[in-house]
Amino acid sequence: MTFKFERKGSCLICGNCCKVLKIKIKYRVTGDVVKYLETRGVRVKRGGKYTILTIDYPCPYLLPTGKCKLKGMEDRPLICDESPVRKWQLVDGCGYRFEEVKY
Repeated sequence: MTFKFERKGSCLICGNCCKVLKIKIKYRVTGDVVKYLETRGVRVKRGGKYTILTIDYPCPYLLPTGKCKLKGMEDRPLICDESPVRKWQLVDGCGYRFEEVKY
């Protein structure tokens, strides 16, 4: 049996996902590397063979209302329309969730 996750829910237009940069790397960061990153304000979440780095880095096009200045414009990056596409990309307060689906 194969399992996948489907995204459910909708965008709440809160802007929380546009206030941080999340990066998933394919190895487990440990020890001095974690200390180095954390002293620079990077939040490190380790699990299994992956590490997720979260950096406070607000998008310059995020308006105080939580809306995007580029919404509907050709210059808007595609990732902005499609995110989140993975569970690890969710941020606190997000209106999306991922549900397991059996195939």
